[in-house]
Amino acid sequence: MLVFGFVCLFSKYSNGVDVMVNQESPTIKKDTYEEFIELIERGRVSRERFIAFGLNHIYKVDDEVALSELEKAIEALNTKKNTHLLTIRRYGRKGDNPYLELYKKIFKIKLMQDSDNNKRPVEIMKNHFGMFKSQHYQCAHVWGMTKNPIMFTALFNIVLIPRMFDPFTDNNAKGRLHEEFLQRFRKHVKGHFKKSIQRYNNYLVKYKIEAKIDRFYHECGAKDIEEFHRRAMNEWQQI
Repeated sequence: MLVFGFVCLFSKYSNGVDVMVNQESPTIKKDTYEEFIELIERGRVSRERFIAFGLNHIYKVDDEVALSELEKAIEALNTKKNTHLLTIRRYGRKGDNPYLELYKKIFKIKLMQDSDNNKRPVEIMKNHFGMFKSQHYQCAHVWGMTKNPIMFTALFNIVLIPRMFDPFTDNNAKGRLHEEFLQRFRKHVKGHFKKSIQRYNNYLVKYKIEAKIDRFYHECGAKDIEEFHRRAMNEWQQI
């Protein structure tokens, strides 16, 4: 909550603030809140520097590592082997998850739901960066798509971000600062994972995933799943 008390103090855009790509690190040694407080104490907080601070403190794996893990996930989906690599987030609070039925139909595969909606992504990032919550970092999905069994755990879709910036990555949040940060956040991450994202987009085209979802929807012939059809298509859009 500390950061929101300072939002109203931020001045208009300042010039000459570069956003640097964070170097890979096996562990996170500094508390991100402490670093931000140091910035405030030096009197260097502005709207632009606030955004730059968030972007400069993103931790992400190397693109080659993300690409290697993506290939494993695609192979698991295609061969129906090592399906423990494929997980999705729960849908709604109660009842069955329609995405499980969708994937059983179009991929001929039975998938599992994440036990607490973000357990698997957190475990993956811990394996790469060690413990991070005590340094006030949060595991965030860049493009969402958490009901997509590839994207839920794709390393090009998961980063560690200072907890104070996590609300700005929420698709459902509103406001000019949120929109600006989210746009630059995604552009920043997309520039880092060029190979992985190109491979993922090529996979969607080659295997005609959207066409398969469309076919499932029309075969059902029920109007009450129209909203689900729209959401399912959004889960598999290109980046």
